[in-house]
Amino acid sequence: MQALRVLTGSWKMQTQKGEIWERWQQEQQQLKGVSFSVKAKDTTQLEDVILGIHNGKLSYAPRTSGDAESKRVYFTLVKQTAMRFEFENLQHDFPQRIVYNFIGTDSLHALIEGPINGSLQQQHYYYKRVQ
Repeated sequence: MQALRVLTGSWKMQTQKGEIWERWQQEQQQLKGVSFSVKAKDTTQLEDVILGIHNGKLSYAPRTSGDAESKRVYFTLVKQTAMRFEFENLQHDFPQRIVYNFIGTDSLHALIEGPINGSLQQQHYYYKRVQ
């Protein structure tokens, strides 16, 4: 968990449609994050995440925003190096794997992947630290 504290702060990715942000803060023994998009003057929360211990294992647990019925999905840490963290939940439809790869202290490559229509699909997110 200590190594993931590098995530604390604000991260921004520019896209053709606007910006995507992630903001992380430490609360007690876990990290809490929120992601949102900014298009012109409109801000839309996408999800909130708890990164902490669940059932004795380090887990990444997102919950989609805007859906009152949305439940957290738990992805367990399966691989870790000094700057790369891989979380998996093979029972989930998409994604089944979430990867955070830090490039130095100010760049982050996040990746989600899993099967869609029988084919492995990936979505890449390239963030820069804002604060």
